[in-house]
Amino acid sequence: CNPERKPDNRPCAPDIRAFTLLEVMVVVFIVSIALAVVLPSFPVYGSKIKADARKAASVLRYLNEMAVSRKEILSLTFDLENDTLSWQEKEKKREEKLESLDAVELQSRGKIKEGQLTVFFGPLGLGEYLALHLKKGEDEMVVSLNPISGRAKILTVK
Repeated sequence: CNPERKPDNRPCAPDIRAFTLLEVMVVVFIVSIALAVVLPSFPVYGSKIKADARKAASVLRYLNEMAVSRKEILSLTFDLENDTLSWQEKEKKREEKLESLDAVELQSRGKIKEGQLTVFFGPLGLGEYLALHLKKGEDEMVVSLNPISGRAKILTVK
């Protein structure tokens, strides 16, 4: 500010540096998107049964799509005593623990609540309807895989 050039002798205003409304809105938007992506993956913010359901649906979709795209047979083993899913991926055996795994239901065998069960994903995908029953306390969910569309669906049981 140059006092010589001001005709009304008002004091000079200090230079104020601030964010514009648009800049603040963009930052809030980016932070909210990041939180929406990150927070549901923490079991503290969502129930453990939901995390297990998402994990199971992801494994089912993955194996179904890999078998179809590679045109090979992949197997998935459910160990209902240890609450695990295991499968072979190239030279490495993978395993996922599902703390809320209660039962596996197949169209051909019905509902199985104990022991081990192996299902096979062929070049046409899974050959029959499959449902995983998850239970933790009073919460119950079902993860189903449609053999025709290859889509996994998560349902809440009331």
